[in-house]
Amino acid sequence: MKKFLMIVGAIAVFGFTAMIVLLVFAAFGLNETNKEAKAYVAESIEAIATQWDENALLVRATPELREYFQPGQLETFLGDSSRAIGGLETLGEINCFSNSSVTTSEGKKSSSECTGEGVHARGRAEYRVNAIKKDGEWRLNSFYVTYYPEEDGSTEV
Repeated sequence: MKKFLMIVGAIAVFGFTAMIVLLVFAAFGLNETNKEAKAYVAESIEAIATQWDENALLVRATPELREYFQPGQLETFLGDSSRAIGGLETLGEINCFSNSSVTTSEGKKSSSECTGEGVHARGRAEYRVNAIKKDGEWRLNSFYVTYYPEEDGSTEV
């Protein structure tokens, strides 16, 4: 009986240690994912909002985001933003919350919800962006802008 309890105890200690090691590796992995997401989202916002470039958004968008827009809708959104606040002049810090999952059907997939603010020629904007990393490549899955023109309140697009 004593030998049995020693074996069960050893297995429990090994299992607990393995779980701690996995959690440490996961924490470091999410930190790296967060850094990647911040860099990708900052670069994307700058590319899109500096001149409100439709092509800059489309080349970074997931297929689902591209399908979301009706013909002319993206052009209207970007034109409205450009007329209201002008091009991006300064982008503030981007903050992201990331998570990752691994499945047998999709492999490793990471998702990051990011927010940031920018100063524009005629106002400021708040950005909410969802970026997804799948098959080693980041893509934008959503891109929300709430802009605040200098003269009055806010408008979300």
